Amino acid sequence: INIGVLKNASEADHTLVFVADLIVQDRKTRRPPEKWYNSRDLVRVKRSIAMLRVIFEQILKNNREDSLTGPVNVAYDNILAPYHSYIANRFVHLFTMVEDLPTMEKLLEQLGETWDSAVDHMDRYVQASNMLQTTLRTYLTHMG
Repeated sequence: INIGVLKNASEADHTLVFVADLIVQDRKTRRPPEKWYNSRDLVRVKRSIAMLRVIFEQILKNNREDSLTGPVNVAYDNILAPYHSYIANRFVHLFTMVEDLPTMEKLLEQLGETWDSAVDHMDRYVQASNMLQTTLRTYLTHMG
């Protein structure tokens, strides 16, 4: 999905149908089967929003825990694992154990944030994402 297209569309007052049509017209994705037309990329956006929401919820719940491995694994298990094979699930868990995810402290430093400002941003994202999820769910249901 081309984020620039979504960003430009969000600045204008357009509908999700218009955004999906722009993506297809811009040929940034290959046209999916007619049955999935306009919905495949929206499902990916929906899952990405949900994944980030769960990561932020876990970080907020674990208040100042420095490791991101736990929140990432919980988010993956809840959001993406049901759509992946057993092998893919094992690979993701092995990857998060072997690969060095940055610590929360290092991530905040790289983003130029403090814990308090990050908590505020994460909390606002969690609240806003619930509304976005509801909107996307409704839209995808009506696309049938």
